[in-house]
Amino acid sequence: MSFCALIGFVACSLSFAVDSKEYIDRAVTLIEEGEFSLARSYLGPALVDPYIAPDLRSKAFYLRGYSYFAQGLPVSSLRDFNRALEFSPNNPVVLFMVGRAHYEGFGTRPDPALGVELFQRSADAGHEGASAYLGFALLQGNGITKDLPRAQSLLSAVAEKNGDRFAMVQMARSYRRELTDTPDPAMAEQWYQRAFAAGEANAYVALAYMYSKGEFELSEAVANERSFTLLREAMDAGAESAYARLAYAHLSGIGTVVNYDRAFELYMSGVELGQAQSFAGIAHMFEAGLGRSVDLLQAESWYLRGIQAGDEYAHSAFAYMLLGSGQDDRALKWLSRATRFGGAQSHNDLAWLLATSKITELRNAELSLQHALTAVGLEASAAYLDTLAAAYAESGLFEDALVAQEQAIAAALDEDEDVRQELEQHLLSYQKREPWRE
Repeated sequence: MSFCALIGFVACSLSFAVDSKEYIDRAVTLIEEGEFSLARSYLGPALVDPYIAPDLRSKAFYLRGYSYFAQGLPVSSLRDFNRALEFSPNNPVVLFMVGRAHYEGFGTRPDPALGVELFQRSADAGHEGASAYLGFALLQGNGITKDLPRAQSLLSAVAEKNGDRFAMVQMARSYRRELTDTPDPAMAEQWYQRAFAAGEANAYVALAYMYSKGEFELSEAVANERSFTLLREAMDAGAESAYARLAYAHLSGIGTVVNYDRAFELYMSGVELGQAQSFAGIAHMFEAGLGRSVDLLQAESWYLRGIQAGDEYAHSAFAYMLLGSGQDDRALKWLSRATRFGGAQSHNDLAWLLATSKITELRNAELSLQHALTAVGLEASAAYLDTLAAAYAESGLFEDALVAQEQAIAAALDEDEDVRQELEQHLLSYQKREPWRE
């Protein structure tokens, strides 16, 4: 039997008629131009060429995997990246992308420790992007023990060497109070400005958030005006996430005058760009009657579109609208779904409903305590400690409830008087060994 008969006539013909390297080079050009599907058609002949060198076949699989990655097809992407590693096990570029897949959980279950291991192998082979992600992992303490000095060393080296925008943004974060006990807002601002100058428009969105959350020693009015200016600059530079934030500023008069029409216009622009948060913004305007008549059907429609777009906040906001209209059972469903995002706020909101609802059938002490502990584990804020106390009380653990409530009150020193009074009322209830109902 002939060789062509063994491997198939088409594959045999291609191996003699096609210059696989030329086709791979053409695919690279097409990927750079965003022609991902067409690039894959050029990679096909190389992938069935029996004479292609292993490193070139690895490159072909990597390129096809990258084309899938760029189009949001993570399972296909990871499959091809893994095939690329089969033919070139120490390729630093492929190791980096497989590391990202496991660290971030695209195409597979998240496994940060494995991701970090692959980042280290890639970084050891000289891949600077892997060094930046290793620094990011060290900053977060995810998949590896948190080590701020080492994280800053890796990130600053990559940022200084090649102007890596991701590394610059992470350097900025390393000086913020969310990640260090000794925050340095001025240094954070300096790194965000460098990232913005390097082309990272979203750096100014993050910097605007710092101003709006009082991370600088400025009056609230000055900080809000600065935040608003930064958001406008970010939007003008192409930061799509700035639209919803600017819309909210116009909606609430933060750093600018209240302008419902402008807010609606910005939210709609965000919707056109596919920004998930904008859907909930429009929904809220219809729910509250801001600049338009109250229309709960419209509000529900927009919240559901936000949910479909994957917005965690839309789940919770829709649930609270349902609670306001007496649809507690539907609200419970959407609050439960919101916890899939893993955010502290979603776990807290569900725990509060399960612990404090006046509807006996909706309360679940065990589940409430589980979600409340998760929320506090992520962020021990006054609000979340308050919910934890309510969950303990619903479980009949009043001594634990008193401890948690006292911690909530201590954490609320910077809150306004109404908030502190509400927390005190909850404490009185637990002292009487009575769970809170709302």
